[in-house]
Amino acid sequence: MLGDGPMLDDVKREIEKAGMCERFDLPGWVTPEEVLECFSRSDILFMPSFSEGLPVVGVQALAKGLAIVASRIGGFLDLVDENRNGYLLDVHDKSAFALYLRKSISEPLPLLLNFREESLKKSRDFDIQKIAERYQAIFQEVLNAH
Repeated sequence: MLGDGPMLDDVKREIEKAGMCERFDLPGWVTPEEVLECFSRSDILFMPSFSEGLPVVGVQALAKGLAIVASRIGGFLDLVDENRNGYLLDVHDKSAFALYLRKSISEPLPLLLNFREESLKKSRDFDIQKIAERYQAIFQEVLNAH
């Protein structure tokens, strides 16, 4: 989410200039519940971030079936399969972010729908039951080794 200020004003002007006001919502800070509700009306998570661990918002985006355009950092490396459910970009490459966001919103609908379906499939890797079973298997393996 963009904070208030000149950068946000520039973004709003560009959206308006492109005639895409109905496709963008720039709400500012929102609660976690509002994020999920917003994702229910969204197609793409756009996350040009400088630093992330495993971003909860990214996992939530997968679970809601969003395509992801994000920085090639931290946990996004685990969330995005390049050209399958989104794009990972160099954190300092502003032109690449612009290009791939433009590409994501202008590609034929079947490609976006395919990215969204792939995100839903990938979200199953982050199911809490599946993760708990993996940990249990690791712990059991450690116990059996001693």
